[in-house]
Amino acid sequence: MRDAKAGTGGATIERRTDPPVDPVGRRRSRPTARGPVGGLLAGLLLLAVALPAASAVAPASAGTSVATTTTIDIDALNGLAFSPDAFTVAPGAAVHLVITQMATFDHTFTLLATANTTIPTSDTTPGAIDAAVAAAGTIANLSLGSTAGAVFDVNFTAPAVGTYEYICEIHFPTMIGTMTVANGGGSSSSGPFGWLDPLALVAVVIGAAAVVVAVVRLRRRRAAPPT
Repeated sequence: MRDAKAGTGGATIERRTDPPVDPVGRRRSRPTARGPVGGLLAGLLLLAVALPAASAVAPASAGTSVATTTTIDIDALNGLAFSPDAFTVAPGAAVHLVITQMATFDHTFTLLATANTTIPTSDTTPGAIDAAVAAAGTIANLSLGSTAGAVFDVNFTAPAVGTYEYICEIHFPTMIGTMTVANGGGSSSSGPFGWLDPLALVAVVIGAAAVVVAVVRLRRRRAAPPT
């Protein structure tokens, strides 16, 4: 396309507004970034959808229970002690206790069912310890026998928040431990990425990769010399 205007001496000056033509007569198209930009927008859209989905599986806030699986190994030792003598789980968690008798004489494993119960440290009154255990109730009450290496399994749902004692009734108060039930306690089975939903995590990774690739392609296209 040509624009014409009068010049000095009656000459006509023409200005070309058509796209440049290469030596063989083909019009050169201007470079476009539509491909990289489209990939960038697609990646950002995927991230916008995936991130809220991932955050929807966030951990429970304080005051709420969360269903997790926790396995605790406890040894009843020759030295009249439990190892460990304390552990923590979350309320509502599925708890699997593995109790191993390490001694060659009798032990018991008695886990109280009432929080913050204090067992008398001595039988000042005959039967006081048995009466306190009976009043508190038990989550588990095992006789471990006297065979070293014997293993016992206890499965239960963790009760409400609080502190629960476990004792050997034969060697109390020397053999005593504490189960603490607290929000956020124990180990979770949700995997190495915690609260992130696996599918949402995959979508986040794909979206981020699409954004990176699109940005790299866009920079390369802008840096490329015109042909």
